[in-house]
Amino acid sequence: NGRRDIGAYEAQEACSLSNEEFAAAGTSLVYPNPSLNGQFTLQLAQSHGNSANIAIYEIATGKMVKELKADSMNLEIGMTSFATGTYVIQIVSDRATETHKLIIGN
Repeated sequence: NGRRDIGAYEAQEACSLSNEEFAAAGTSLVYPNPSLNGQFTLQLAQSHGNSANIAIYEIATGKMVKELKADSMNLEIGMTSFATGTYVIQIVSDRATETHKLIIGN
């Protein structure tokens, strides 16, 4: 109200975005993450268009363990035979590049 106030409490509003709103904002989604059974969905951001190359790397060794080409905005990806641990997902298209972390647990 026009006066200085150090340490004042500000009202907090809940912030929630749907998956579609989040992807439209320019960031792809990986869910569920962590994935308990190795099955997860990759929802590409609109900035990638309809095609992107996806590479999944084992974080401990840097070894590429899976590579695929996306031909749609939503991909169901299965890594059920892979060891539990942390992986890096790299998404590359003509218009954008992204990196995400994926945790596979049991």
